[in-house]
Amino acid sequence: MLGTILEANEWIMKRKNIGLGHKVFCELMNDLGNPQDNIPSIHIAGTNGKGSTVTYIKDCLVEAGYKVGTFTSPHILKHQDRIRINGKWIDDESFLRLLNHYLNIIEEKQLNMFDIDMLIACAYFNEENVDIAIYEVGLGGRIDCTNCLSHPLVSVITSIGLDHMELLGDTVEKIAKEKAGIIKKGVPCIIGEMIPSVKSVIEEIAVSKQSELIESKKFIQQTMDTFEVDDVCYKIYNSAKYQMRNATVALTVIDCLQRKYKYEISIQNKIDGILKSHWEGRFEIIQKQPTIILDGAHNQEGISALLESIYVLPRPWIFVFSALKDKPAKSMIEQIHEIADELIVTEFDFYRVERAKNLKLWDDILCVENTVEAINKGIEDAHMTGSCILCGSLYFISEARRYLMNRGDSNE
Repeated sequence: MLGTILEANEWIMKRKNIGLGHKVFCELMNDLGNPQDNIPSIHIAGTNGKGSTVTYIKDCLVEAGYKVGTFTSPHILKHQDRIRINGKWIDDESFLRLLNHYLNIIEEKQLNMFDIDMLIACAYFNEENVDIAIYEVGLGGRIDCTNCLSHPLVSVITSIGLDHMELLGDTVEKIAKEKAGIIKKGVPCIIGEMIPSVKSVIEEIAVSKQSELIESKKFIQQTMDTFEVDDVCYKIYNSAKYQMRNATVALTVIDCLQRKYKYEISIQNKIDGILKSHWEGRFEIIQKQPTIILDGAHNQEGISALLESIYVLPRPWIFVFSALKDKPAKSMIEQIHEIADELIVTEFDFYRVERAKNLKLWDDILCVENTVEAINKGIEDAHMTGSCILCGSLYFISEARRYLMNRGDSNE
């Protein structure tokens, strides 16, 4: 038995790289009576935009009066924030109780950290009798543990890009095939913007599964923070264009729930849901004067989306960047270096982190190994009128957010 939540989290984190795979997890869930299938669900895969899309869908449903469970990863603030109901994290007591309840099974089946979180999420959502649960894929799709979902209401693929190539394939088409592994027979699948070759891969799988393939609606950006879909104007809490895309995918999912499953969600519910929706670490404004932005852009596509949105921010643009070893850091740094007024590279305490000295590709890039010193340097150099953009690994963003919130001078 694990006695405290701290002990529990430390124990779970040590199980990151073990596990017998998707098949064993699905067999376990079947033995437990498939609790994941007791509740209507939405299953979301994609290279970027999954967490934000989950949140936009959740907030529209909550505005309509539904009780919504969400399962996302990685965590930003605390391990338990992966499992939420109507945005509120699972409490420590419930998490610890459910972990101990399944402890013998977890050890017998050699479940890894993500398997454990998924198991607890499904049990918790059943206990709390949620109306609908939204599950974000951890990695890929086809062999992800979330793919134990047998009959979600809808499958969603937000985007396809080159990430986790050592596991998913070295082309976007191969990666698309892995992510399209979440498509189920007769279940509609909604896709975000895709290049033709990727779309054709997903179409082929959708046809084989007799799944209706639905392309995301189109949006028209009106101002820095407003956009239009189907002649309705929506406002988002920040000014990131990529979040308008994610919100539009979410609105397409909501439309499917209304059309196919008769969910009652008004236009005003959607307007209010999109406006109130807030996903930590995605173009998140932590402070003004100077403007401090947190963005978990951890691959090339993510960096491109971030850079597309920063033109609304005051200059100078001071970037603080850190990445993991298995990411295309060189190309990401090249993208940032082209437009940054100053680029600071740093590192943090994590076994997969890329050392800051290896990120200093040009002489004019500042290398500050200590995370806190790098953040403070970025804020100082932004002065009171510019912008400090902290980006890269979500683990870095998590550490940076924790530090900034504890400084006591954010004005969120």
